[in-house]
Amino acid sequence: VTGVQTCALPIFDATVDEPSRAAALEIVSKAIQPLVQMAVRLVGDGSIVKPDRTALSLGGGLWKVKGYQEMLLAGLEARGIRFASVVVVNDAAWEGVRSLAAQ
Repeated sequence: VTGVQTCALPIFDATVDEPSRAAALEIVSKAIQPLVQMAVRLVGDGSIVKPDRTALSLGGGLWKVKGYQEMLLAGLEARGIRFASVVVVNDAAWEGVRSLAAQ
C-alpha cells in the first residue's frame, strides 16, 4: 500500500456502508478461490512439494494487502496446507530465476 493509499484508507473506511463492505468482501472471497484451488493442485499430495518445508512466494502489489494474503492462507489452511513461510515480492518471475540460478 503506497503512502497515498494509506492516507486514503481511513477516509474510505469511514464512508463505506456495511452492506457495500459485505458485498466487496464476498466478491474478493469468491475471487480468491481459484487461486486457492490452483495452489492445492500444485501441492498435490505433498510428496513432491512439501509445504511445511517450502516458502510460498507471492508476486504483485495486491499481495501486499494483508487481508487478501490472509484470505489465501486461510483457504489453504482449511485444506490442510500451511507453508513454512510466505514471501511477497515485486517480481515473482525474477525471484524464481534468481532462486534457480543460486542452486
